[in-house]
Amino acid sequence: MRRERDRLLLIVSLLASFARAQEPAQRYQPVFLADYQGEHPELAARYGPQVEPLLKKLPSQVAVRLGLSAYEQGFRYPITIRFVDHLAPHVAHALAGVTLDVSGGRIRQEFEVSLDDLAKDPMDFELLLAHEMTHAVLTDSTGALPSLRFEPWLQEGLAEWASGDGEMRLRRARETANESPAADWVRDIDAPETGKSYVQYYLAIKYLIELNGTPGLQAFVRLLVQGVPPKEALRRRYGLGWTDFKSNVKAYTIATLSRKTD
Repeated sequence: MRRERDRLLLIVSLLASFARAQEPAQRYQPVFLADYQGEHPELAARYGPQVEPLLKKLPSQVAVRLGLSAYEQGFRYPITIRFVDHLAPHVAHALAGVTLDVSGGRIRQEFEVSLDDLAKDPMDFELLLAHEMTHAVLTDSTGALPSLRFEPWLQEGLAEWASGDGEMRLRRARETANESPAADWVRDIDAPETGKSYVQYYLAIKYLIELNGTPGLQAFVRLLVQGVPPKEALRRRYGLGWTDFKSNVKAYTIATLSRKTD
């Protein structure tokens, strides 16, 4: 499994290096494909009119928060968004997903929103799109799929923070403190992902902000975009080794969840 992942990472990295050498001369606006013919036409009718206005503001909004170049002029590579009934089986704990198509040596992103999952678990549609748009902006900035280069705690933690979704998750976690003690939410952040993981991923990013503010986090993100491995970027920006960082995030998570409010 690791060999296959490393092989795929190498292929995508080579394609990304080639793509950066051939920097796109034009920018691409996200394209909404309003071709849904599935099982939830009422949801498509409800959310469809919201998509294009959100696509005009969200890329720049999350990019600026991450400390990257603003995206008013569009993406470096094409990106489409559409409604589907179900996401691919490998996409877990998600109502939407962004995938990377590198067929033919070209980079193109496909952004899908699962109306079946949205029907079962309604949430703020703008937060949902902002979360996935964070993944899309990071993918566009790096020219490679962040899930191949960044561990889940980092890619999902950044998306939770940049979208504003993380505070909602944190509030819900605190509301369940009586039934689920704070320690129940704590694991090593590189442990296999579960439904509770996103709270701790978000708090890992909040911990970095407490250490060196939002500008420090943005400088950290820019190191990642430049291709610096996450553990090395942590060492350079924060002077933290991986073991100490994991331990500190555990302690920070318990302390944060134990408080009713910040």
